[in-house]
Amino acid sequence: MDDRSVAEAAARAEWIERAAHCDLMTCGGSPVLQRRLGLSVAHCGPSLVLRSRGIDSLLFNRSFGLEDSMPDAVPLADSVVARFRAQAIPRYFVHLPAATQSDALRRHLHALGLSRYPRSWHVLVRERESLATGPLSQRVERASRRDAAAVAALMVSGFDMPEAAGSLIAAAVGAPRWHTYVVRDTAGEATAALLMHVDAELAHITLMSTVSTYRRRGAQRELLERAVSVALDLGCQQISAETGEPVSGEANPAHELLERTSFRVVRVRENWAPHGTRWHAAPSARAAL
Repeated sequence: MDDRSVAEAAARAEWIERAAHCDLMTCGGSPVLQRRLGLSVAHCGPSLVLRSRGIDSLLFNRSFGLEDSMPDAVPLADSVVARFRAQAIPRYFVHLPAATQSDALRRHLHALGLSRYPRSWHVLVRERESLATGPLSQRVERASRRDAAAVAALMVSGFDMPEAAGSLIAAAVGAPRWHTYVVRDTAGEATAALLMHVDAELAHITLMSTVSTYRRRGAQRELLERAVSVALDLGCQQISAETGEPVSGEANPAHELLERTSFRVVRVRENWAPHGTRWHAAPSARAAL
């Protein structure tokens, strides 16, 4: 893809990702669950701020859309950070496109108490090229509401989320625009799962996880191939996903799998977070409801 095509693909990917997260934060239309988890979606100009007072996780406390090319980038950064501080949220990400070169904005984020997180994230997209699938060895099925608790448990464990996040994920299983697939073992138990959000001609792979004892058996490959096939059948023009950038000397099976399935990197996100932020929540936060 040329530079213009990459920019357009990145813009579409951010649109569907925002839509997926906004939809996820509605908890399947349950205001009771939204209040219990302290969920909110707010706009600061062109920036989207996702907050969850009840889920101490970087996946559910982050902002999109801050760029140094904006004439009001510095005051916008003030507003974004103030949103998190207003709810005493200790860990959050402010995403910043790595292509930006504004030392002024970075200095301002540092003055606000944020540092660049050690790992950037990649946004990857796949267009409508044909899908070459490997031989099937797993039992892959679309999940039903009966699978909601199992899917939630897989994601909570795989991403080291607080237990409270399980209720949020479970609410998406079977909800409109959500396509959830599971791999089952011989006893019918879900050993791997994938959540995909589809809106119009765009799809976004939101979460994918496999129980530790079933990894390296091809489950995620077959889940991803099923999701891509479904998205293509639905007429999607682009499918997107997000994962951590490769780091030298460290395995990154998720990134490798996406690349083997014809996903290409269209954006690199710097993650800015309060000084000292780590991926793992404190044990008390992981258990909190």
